[in-house]
Amino acid sequence: MRRICLNGESVPVEKDAAAEVSENAPLGDRLNMVFSGCSVSYGRGRAIVTETGMDTQMGKKSQSCWILLKKHRHRFSKSCLNSENI
Repeated sequence: MRRICLNGESVPVEKDAAAEVSENAPLGDRLNMVFSGCSVSYGRGRAIVTETGMDTQMGKKSQSCWILLKKHRHRFSKSCLNSENI
């Protein structure tokens, strides 16, 4: 499983459905879970969908990016207006 879209790791990680992982484990330590947006580099398997849309890890990342964009949009638009006057 390549997780570059999730945490920047480009090296494939082996997954194990039988692995026992703490509910509060960091994403990188969840060896029994796969995430949307990640690609399978070899093998095959089955998965159960536990979250969809904005409740997925990718959805949470995009939501936090959107919040940052909204928070700083005034500064961004001001810099765009100032650059037109150059």
